[in-house]
Amino acid sequence: MEWNESRNSFVSKAVAFALVAAVLAVASKNMIVDLDLFHELSLARQIDHEGAMPITDAFAYTPTIEKVVHHEWLTGVFLYWICVKWGGGAFALLALKYLLTVGIVGGCYWHARRNGAPLFLIAALAPLALLVGGWIAFTNIRAQAFTLLFLVVTFHLLDADRRGSRWWIAIWLPLVVIWANFHGGVVSGLGIIGCYGIAKLIESTARTQSLIQGVRAVGYLIVTGIATAAAINVSPYGSDYVPYLIRAIRLPRPLITEWQPIWALDNPSVIGIYLISVAIAGFAAYGHCFGRLATNPSFKFSSLPNRPSPTTENVEASPQRWAVNLFPIMAVALTAYLAAKHQRHGSLYAVTWICLVPPMLVGTSFTATLEEMWHKYRRQIAMIAIAFSIVAIGFSINNQFWRLQVPAQTRKLDRSTVLFPVGPSNYLLETDFSGNLMAPFNYAAFISWKNPNVKVSIDSRYEVAYPPGAVEESLDFYNGIEGWELRLEKYPTDAILIPRLAPLANRLDRLERLGWVERYRDQSFLLLFKKQLADAMEKADRTDEVIHGSFP
Repeated sequence: MEWNESRNSFVSKAVAFALVAAVLAVASKNMIVDLDLFHELSLARQIDHEGAMPITDAFAYTPTIEKVVHHEWLTGVFLYWICVKWGGGAFALLALKYLLTVGIVGGCYWHARRNGAPLFLIAALAPLALLVGGWIAFTNIRAQAFTLLFLVVTFHLLDADRRGSRWWIAIWLPLVVIWANFHGGVVSGLGIIGCYGIAKLIESTARTQSLIQGVRAVGYLIVTGIATAAAINVSPYGSDYVPYLIRAIRLPRPLITEWQPIWALDNPSVIGIYLISVAIAGFAAYGHCFGRLATNPSFKFSSLPNRPSPTTENVEASPQRWAVNLFPIMAVALTAYLAAKHQRHGSLYAVTWICLVPPMLVGTSFTATLEEMWHKYRRQIAMIAIAFSIVAIGFSINNQFWRLQVPAQTRKLDRSTVLFPVGPSNYLLETDFSGNLMAPFNYAAFISWKNPNVKVSIDSRYEVAYPPGAVEESLDFYNGIEGWELRLEKYPTDAILIPRLAPLANRLDRLERLGWVERYRDQSFLLLFKKQLADAMEKADRTDEVIHGSFP
């Protein structure tokens, strides 16, 4: 089937621009620096100063894991060099965010188009992918952004293999090494490669009617898999890396919102869109496996360009009916399951979905209907695209898509507000405080980065550095659960950072009786010190002051 888009060039350009505007709007919805970035930068600074990779923790005064495997260490080093050592600051971070966004989105579009999906089909489906995964994909920035880019590259490499090339292996193995050191999300790439190998084994076995022949056909993939297993261990952590990944994958994280099932989202519209996307993927899979050969025997598989088109006779007769590309079905199913299980994997699913589902829909009645509408309502589509672009760009400008935010305070406090302890950090610097600070999970990494002489109780590294139960213990403390005072006796704490929304903030009288004295407060945070330390410190009340955060 040929898609003549030349006579619809204006419509195509308007729709393409609307897609770009939509991506910018979604990316601009979150302009707050990611909290995990600060513990990555702190580690990178330590590596820079010591000239070696530390294996034990240097940031906490509470018990930590004996060997700390920081799977995002290379992300931190990379960002440290461009933002701090080279002086790029917030501009460099945002520039990298948008470069990654262009790479991810452009790579998805290119893959879908290369496999036969027309622009109008991609444009119709892209909003679903953006809404399902964009909210967690385009951060400022997380190591997962690199995983998404590498995942798109993986799809292109496997596409090359499907077309008969083997050069991709020379790119894949170095990519695995880089990926494993940038982010533990390399396991998603291994899963996709595994799906591809299994799918090709099934296809080869069905085509030859011989399991032995099928195994021989994928022999090079087996060898590649063995080499991949070796490549994953090429890191400063060596043989400790894979055991860490296995432990991290198996670890339940019920207290971390993004690790909860998609059904736990407060936004029912995202859940609904996810279900719609799954339904569309199911329809595409059915058409991909059965519809094309049953209804259009002359259809040429774009993903199998070297295979002769099936005829009605061989469709009826044999395993050629099953000689379709099973890989996209398996990959979409796998990532759909991961997205359902953990909200953070919605971005993996979205990338996989928009790369693989549109090509599967080519040749179906769904695409035929869209094509008819595309030609019939060209003028209306162009007008809608232009109007949408104006709204999306206005939304992006309102969000100040060019400005990185490090919010320190807000007049309207609620538990969903993302804040950083900028004021307390400044106070600790002003008073030359050097000691142990009890701090919540979400705020401590910022303190570690801004105050190198301060050790914290816990930070957002979670299983990377802390033993089981450490996060729960910290949450119980700040929630004022019975026995919370024991944590102050258990560890050598010198100061306490308390968010004013935390239930612990309502127990100041009890803390004072225990020998803790408030010396700092602003709209969002309190700082308390042991009495012997507090006596030498001036009290600061900055509740009415405007506090601005900055990066780095």
